[in-house]
Amino acid sequence: MEEHEKIHPFDRMFFPQKRQEPPGTGQEEADEEINGGLFDLSFFRNVDMEALLDQADKVVGIFEEFKPLFRKITPVFEKWLSHFEKED
Repeated sequence: MEEHEKIHPFDRMFFPQKRQEPPGTGQEEADEEINGGLFDLSFFRNVDMEALLDQADKVVGIFEEFKPLFRKITPVFEKWLSHFEKED
């Protein structure tokens, strides 16, 4: 019987045992796997990924700020487009 099977489920729930991580699962190795895969392509070598992600975050933030404006303008555009559909 394994050790975790000997422990009562109540004890396991309220007093969890620290799990042993398998060797080689550190954050550094995970980063190496990510960097060694997609970003190892030649056209990504000269790209500052941190700056690129920062710019993408800014673009998403701008769209979030304009979302209320889009909600207000959408009915106006729909009415305007319906005017053209009626003429056909």
